[in-house]
Amino acid sequence: MIKLMRINFEVWLFEAKTACEYPRRTFYRNGINSSEFWQDMYDIYLDLLKTFESYQKCFGVLALFHIFDSFVHTLLFVDVTISYFKAWSHFKQLFFLTFALLWIFKNIVIIGKLSFESEKMYLVLRDIRTFCVRIVGMKNCKNSLNTCKNINRVNNAAFSKFHANGWFKIDATLPMRVLAYITTYALVLLQFSFV
Repeated sequence: MIKLMRINFEVWLFEAKTACEYPRRTFYRNGINSSEFWQDMYDIYLDLLKTFESYQKCFGVLALFHIFDSFVHTLLFVDVTISYFKAWSHFKQLFFLTFALLWIFKNIVIIGKLSFESEKMYLVLRDIRTFCVRIVGMKNCKNSLNTCKNINRVNNAAFSKFHANGWFKIDATLPMRVLAYITTYALVLLQFSFV
């Protein structure tokens, strides 16, 4: 879902850049004038931001659940392994450790993929902001200038990174933070088991 939103933002940026670089070809070929085009671009951008906010509301809870579930299951695997490891046969030890490590790896990969896609979207939004700042600095097209100023205002006022229901932001550092928490609490479990 986030990949689809990122692609829509990329298409918006491509259309805006094309309109600035080739204004005659873009505007006259389609039969619309410049002010209508830039107003439509602004409306589309606002719709894309509303979609992103809806995505945050819907999938923030799921992201929080998955991260919390991964954390708890990993600690349960560590606790069960510590508790029963000596009592199991060699085959059972090997099977359980392989299963547990694959499960933990799968969860970390899912968290990493979500973080990677979110970070790619933030980069596209940063490119849009850079484009708008460049247009504002040029001041040669009034209609694009107003649209870019409005987009910068909206970004400064309303945009926030994707977060898991306000608990933490989902960005490039999330997988490392989750691994740090897991490692810290796994070491605490190890300390309690050998006391």
